[in-house]
Amino acid sequence: LKSLGELKKEADEQPDNSSLKEAVSRAEDLRRQHGSSSKEDTEKYNDIIMDGFGSYDEYLRSGMIEILEFEGDLFNSDTMELETNRVITVADRMIVLRDESIKGWLGSTKVHVGWRTRPENLWAMGPLDNLVGMQYRIDHLENLKADVFDLIAYPPLLVQGEVEDFTWAPNEEIHLDENSNVSFLAPPAQALNADTQIAQLEARMEEYAGAPKQAMGIRTPGEKTAFEVQSLQNAAGRIFQNKINNFEINLLEPLLNNMLEVARRNMDVVDTIRVMDDDLGVVQFMNVTKEDITAAGKLRPIGSRHFAAQAQLIQNLTSLFGSPLGALIQPNVSSKELTKLVEDALQLQRFSLFSENAQMFEAADRQRLQSQIQEQLFVEQSQPARV
Repeated sequence: LKSLGELKKEADEQPDNSSLKEAVSRAEDLRRQHGSSSKEDTEKYNDIIMDGFGSYDEYLRSGMIEILEFEGDLFNSDTMELETNRVITVADRMIVLRDESIKGWLGSTKVHVGWRTRPENLWAMGPLDNLVGMQYRIDHLENLKADVFDLIAYPPLLVQGEVEDFTWAPNEEIHLDENSNVSFLAPPAQALNADTQIAQLEARMEEYAGAPKQAMGIRTPGEKTAFEVQSLQNAAGRIFQNKINNFEINLLEPLLNNMLEVARRNMDVVDTIRVMDDDLGVVQFMNVTKEDITAAGKLRPIGSRHFAAQAQLIQNLTSLFGSPLGALIQPNVSSKELTKLVEDALQLQRFSLFSENAQMFEAADRQRLQSQIQEQLFVEQSQPARV
């Protein structure tokens, strides 16, 4: 959905996009004709329903333009042919602005990722979609609890016999005849247990959404060992790690590859890029042409998967060497290779923290420096003092 002004702005900023100019022109013509419509046409427009707007007449008067775009394969019933890899753009549900082949080499550029896929449905669920019914239940309990509190504060009165008019207030006098009575109907106190049910429903909703208290850094009740705490931390992020992996695979990866494809297809000049040499620590500038981007392959974002695997590896090694099994295999472990593993897993290469027998060389340097300082001090002390 775009406003007419927004569409005009996009048409001015993208002069090469003829479909935008045509959309603006035909949308203005349609709305101009609607302004001079007859009574019969107006009644006809009122019978046409537009989702989100009401009638078609209300849609045309709203100042918004609905643009639908379809990408994929289409069977043309007029020509009885299957048209593959097409992009079709429709405005106002009646004006076809574009019907052409997709220019991209990878086909459709539409990508979609959700929290949980739906069976037989292209549109995925959000993280809270399956909790809507439980939220209605909580709303019902909250409203019920408020009604009970109102009944306790302002209960209905039961008046028997002849009773003079009175005001229900503290220290109010009520004058009664013989065999008359005034009492109030109190609701049962068990109705206030709605708070307990609400708390249970909210805790269950957190678990269903994959966001229990442990995942937010709040420790659950009960005494725990260090291993149990570590296990809780690992399990707390498991569902989120799975969803992040899904996000990388189904959204970031196709977007990055589509970006590269569009850049490669439309690149017609030499581009200068800035490259950092990790070994020398210097910046280099390289010229890249269209012919340089010729590698066959795909871009794969693996950031979250990569760092999660690294953290899990270091954690497993720490637990292993702190156990009796680690003491048993200690004589057969290469400290040099283990150092390389830690350096690679923690991405510490640029700090040059690890080198072979580094502590021995540094200890020798310290000993050598200490000997030089002691020798210099001895020479200074052996010289006679000046009077």
